[in-house]
Amino acid sequence: MKNTLIATALLSSLLLGCGGEKTSDVVEESPDKPSATKTGTKDPKKVVEGVVAALAASDYEAFKKFTCLGMTKEQFKAFMAQNDSAKIQRVWDAEADDFVPAFKTAMKAAFDEAIKDSMKEGFNMTKAKIDEVEFTDDIKAKLTAGSAKLELHLDDCFITPQGLLMFDAVKTR
Repeated sequence: MKNTLIATALLSSLLLGCGGEKTSDVVEESPDKPSATKTGTKDPKKVVEGVVAALAASDYEAFKKFTCLGMTKEQFKAFMAQNDSAKIQRVWDAEADDFVPAFKTAMKAAFDEAIKDSMKEGFNMTKAKIDEVEFTDDIKAKLTAGSAKLELHLDDCFITPQGLLMFDAVKTR
């Protein structure tokens, strides 16, 4: 009987160690503060969370990861070869074997404009809450930050092997 109790206690402590309190040094990402660099998702709301985090941090490199500009040339060309959409084809310069320079410039300008427009409206992107997300071939999201409201439009989104990505500029209203 005593051996059974000891064995039970030992087994219980082992099981608690496996499924009980976390003892790992791995830091988990808080769902309240999404990372601007978390990509690869096919969930439109997660894409909006990442774009909002990138805008809040004024981090264009993080933002690009939610666009086709975040793909390598090889990834983009492979995806383009499987899709004949003009919305995909128009951003690639086959002669230069790179994205169209004017497209890259326009994407950066749209990113800067989205930040500027949100500030003009008194919208604090760091406090943004996502109220609604709609996904067709674009992602449209309604955001609030306190009493301020903002609409975010992620234009021409495609599900790629790298996740759901924008192939045109971000817009705010």
